[in-house]
Amino acid sequence: MLRARLVGLTLAFMSCASGPGVQAGGATLSCPPRTTLTVEGTVQGPATWLACRADAGRPDGPSRMTYADGRVRNVGSYRAGEADGPWRFYDQEGVVTAEGAWIAGQREGRWLTFDGNGSRVEEYRAGKQVGHFVRRHSNGAVAEDGEYA
Repeated sequence: MLRARLVGLTLAFMSCASGPGVQAGGATLSCPPRTTLTVEGTVQGPATWLACRADAGRPDGPSRMTYADGRVRNVGSYRAGEADGPWRFYDQEGVVTAEGAWIAGQREGRWLTFDGNGSRVEEYRAGKQVGHFVRRHSNGAVAEDGEYA
């Protein structure tokens, strides 16, 4: 059963089903118990964010955003409304641009970022950059190598 409701100026479709195999727009998310799958619009267009939401309306469980053409923009999960667990971000061609983990809405541990100019490896603790970092040019040569205070 599907029902629709207005969320701000965005039309959201919510499935009353949850659990393994819940599908929307060709993608599948397994929502935890007591959550529902929502399909919402973003700045990329309508139906570009699939997320599991708890009764309070906050994200709680897997999340998947896409670009307007349906290609994946990011994949991760939420706990009690905060990004939590591993996340991966993609550009419009499907190339990974960043990956790392969140704990209670803050970056934690090793984060890798990639762009057309190279890559960067950084460490985070409680959302702050710490320890060693390395930035490389697209050919692999080291551009920066240092420590955060």
